[in-house]
Amino acid sequence: MLDDDHFRLLLKAQIAKNQWDGTIPQIYDIWDSLFASSGSQLQIIDNFDMTMQAIVTGMSDVDSSLLISHGLIIPRPMGVGITIIADTEISDQTYAGSVVSGNDSQTITAPAGN
Repeated sequence: MLDDDHFRLLLKAQIAKNQWDGTIPQIYDIWDSLFASSGSQLQIIDNFDMTMQAIVTGMSDVDSSLLISHGLIIPRPMGVGITIIADTEISDQTYAGSVVSGNDSQTITAPAGN
């Protein structure tokens, strides 16, 4: 369940994705409008084979990181696969019996057409 701030973030991202013109520079504009105060950064790499990579660094918010890793924030063209690589600074004890601390890398791959 999302709190109000993250639900608003998700709504803003969906509106931005619906108005996106399909260019990489506008992905950066969308990112900046959503995460300007967080200090996190995004790098988009077009692999020129109907796939792209999104590298997220400096994300320190668990819920925002989850929204990004589930493909709900970063727009992508239909039919283009995306690999999201998140280098986070999250230090949290959210999961019973396990501790997530320090820098953690997570790679999420969505097949083309989803």
